[in-house]
Amino acid sequence: MKPYSTLYLKYFLFTLFSLFISAINYAQDSILINDIKDKQIVALGDASHSDYTSSLLRVELIKKLIEEHNFKSIVLESNLFEVYQAFEQYKITNSIETINDAIFLVMRNEALNDLFMYLKEQNDLGNPIKVFGFDSSFSATDSNTVFINAIKENTNYNNLNCSDISDSEFAKHFKMLTHTNLKALLRSKKDYNVVYNYLMCQLQKNNSHSIINQALSNITKTIQARYDKVDSDNFRDQLMYENIVFLKKLYPNEKMILFGSSTHFIKTPKAIESSFMQNNRITLGALLTKHFSDQYSFIAYTAINGNSLGFYKKKYKLKQAPQGSIENTVALSPNTIYLNKQSTLLQTAKSSRLLGNTFINMNINEVVDGLVLIKDNNL
Repeated sequence: MKPYSTLYLKYFLFTLFSLFISAINYAQDSILINDIKDKQIVALGDASHSDYTSSLLRVELIKKLIEEHNFKSIVLESNLFEVYQAFEQYKITNSIETINDAIFLVMRNEALNDLFMYLKEQNDLGNPIKVFGFDSSFSATDSNTVFINAIKENTNYNNLNCSDISDSEFAKHFKMLTHTNLKALLRSKKDYNVVYNYLMCQLQKNNSHSIINQALSNITKTIQARYDKVDSDNFRDQLMYENIVFLKKLYPNEKMILFGSSTHFIKTPKAIESSFMQNNRITLGALLTKHFSDQYSFIAYTAINGNSLGFYKKKYKLKQAPQGSIENTVALSPNTIYLNKQSTLLQTAKSSRLLGNTFINMNINEVVDGLVLIKDNNL
């Protein structure tokens, strides 16, 4: 069998499997869709990036939101420009590796492969779905090549005339800053200085509101934050927020779906009783809530029972849910269920493992707008 035939056979079998799961276990799907169908920004968050079942359920939901409610932008927790550029290439090359190589390794799975194939099909049918990342961090297998090539193609590249840094010197130091560089521990202040000065020159000469310029601006801001010793976790979420605001300004009338870790989508960090969240934590979700008010909605996914998945799809049995947790409260449910803020069960629960599969005390209603509780996770 030819390689492309094998790929489409896997796609067909995956689609049958996902339809079975959705139809049998997701009876409250219509309630969930009704809660979010008119929102401008919908975040779908998982407990761990490697979770397969939550990815499968989110992909099926995304398809319905696109086909039935005209959502136009899918924005993944990976680098803003790398994902955008890779999906544009994928539409031409039809090579799934192109887009897979652009997202964080831990996120790559068959459910997302199915999503990418579906999104390409939508484009081929005349429905121009856009795909971006919302992260400032490098995520691609070869971020160095992606950015160096993009900078070379960027307008005014050959007419900068505002720096004595050569292109080759910039490329050498830039490579030191990419996350896949094996010499990353040997980064020097000069590496940061050269990259910062060169990119500031690039941005001053070419101030167009393009995806690549926004991504380059992320890099300069990250370097400046390093100089200023700014809290790295909060600053990363701040840049995520700025990227989403940037995209909403580019496409103000298009509804957007965010796909990533629930840790970033939290609406009220102080509602979570952990030292990390109580220590002036500022999340992407909190910033989006402040900016977009009730036009931002966050749906989290957590497991009632089953397994978590580590690297290389290794299964780890989840701990039994303790008394007072929302997972324990619904433990006898035969199916995956959805609860929104109107649910008494959600209002009275004291804890959840929706963050990293670790049970934490929290006021769930202040953290999420809705919660999908998965029966038999990753079995």
